[in-house]
Amino acid sequence: MSTDAFLLLLLVALVTRHAWAPRPGLRGWGAQIALVLVQMLLAALLLDLPAPVAVWTMLLAAQAAHILLLRRLANPHLARTLSLALALLLLALVAGEAAMVGHPRVALARALDHWAASNALLSALPPDTGHRLLVTAAALWLAVMEANHPVAFFLKRIDLLPAAVTAAGPSPEPARGRMIGRLERGLVCLMALSGTLSGLGLLLAAKAFARYRDMDERAFAEYVLIGTLLSISAALAVGLAFTLFI
Repeated sequence: MSTDAFLLLLLVALVTRHAWAPRPGLRGWGAQIALVLVQMLLAALLLDLPAPVAVWTMLLAAQAAHILLLRRLANPHLARTLSLALALLLLALVAGEAAMVGHPRVALARALDHWAASNALLSALPPDTGHRLLVTAAALWLAVMEANHPVAFFLKRIDLLPAAVTAAGPSPEPARGRMIGRLERGLVCLMALSGTLSGLGLLLAAKAFARYRDMDERAFAEYVLIGTLLSISAALAVGLAFTLFI
């Protein structure tokens, strides 16, 4: 199984899975069936599948586990963390069997190569640009969209949320905080992929400057520090792991 095929399968399985939010009744199950069909269709269109039934079964099992965990567990961060771990395990099992997924479809690769060669700007890019974009896209998706759930679960599980935050209700994390976290993990992941970790100091300084008025409260300052370190560590781990694919 080629690296590009594995990365495409990873993106198909995780990006489409993330699009679903639990809804009650037939409408929710109809959306689930449509989502699984989209996953199967994308896998068939993008990848050469010597054993398509096995790959489709893996996608169906990962999606079914995702639904059951979100419905059964009260903590959505724990449910999504376990779902991600199971999906990555299933993908690793498929990746270890070269007879299941060979490589991206030849016709698609040739069409993209022909289009790039005929474009004055794209033809000047290195020949492995497409592969690097796949590696970057998969790493960014895991770091930006998926890593938030284990970090949030850990912070809430060990009861690190200060009173000022928990008083805001069951969903205290504001939209701005989520966006800052995503941008932070995305930048750290890109730094790790490009080998320019010296920019971490500037990133931490910028975050400290934005929060300096709130740091007078020790509990909140420690919560922000621990959350930032966890978030950066998760993004670093993803970025450094995906450098193995480059």
